[in-house]
Amino acid sequence: MIIVGHSFGGMVVYSALAQSLIEAASSIAPHVGTRFADLVLLVNPAFEAVRYLPIFDLLKERTDSNRVVEQPPIFVCATATNDWATGIAFPIGNAYCLLTESWRGVDERQAMINTIGHLNWLTTHDLKVIDANPGYELTPRNVGPQHPYWVVSAAPTVINGHNGIFQEPFLKFVAEIVFTHVSRRLRDGSASV
Repeated sequence: MIIVGHSFGGMVVYSALAQSLIEAASSIAPHVGTRFADLVLLVNPAFEAVRYLPIFDLLKERTDSNRVVEQPPIFVCATATNDWATGIAFPIGNAYCLLTESWRGVDERQAMINTIGHLNWLTTHDLKVIDANPGYELTPRNVGPQHPYWVVSAAPTVINGHNGIFQEPFLKFVAEIVFTHVSRRLRDGSASV
């Protein structure tokens, strides 16, 4: 099962599944999975990155204790670098919280007013177009095994602005992730055909 949310729909999806995503990240099992979905895909989601920090901390702990194994992503948050709605308007609209709420450290302060995809320290991958028909190139920012929670920074040639999500390179990227999940299910014998 794949659950997709865009913009405020991404906020609704994340709010509904955050507890399941946190539980999955805190699991001691080598492979991570949620109770509700094989893949949660958020595109240009419009919610504060501070909501993602519990997962970020758990993933850092998993990485530090070498509990990361290669597996398809279960969470992908893709944000266009030129998305003015979540990159400019959202932080301006959220700035009032700095007057009414407290924070610990610069990172948490940034996470209170910005969305996930616009904070470099949360970003795990870069997605851009390559010349092949229009193909794409996904580049992890860190070397080594990747945890299955991806925060992807997408070039405008992949996702153009807030609503330009149906471009061929991005659709190919999503199709490949879905195909990876389906192939794994079929290989493991856990899918009914």
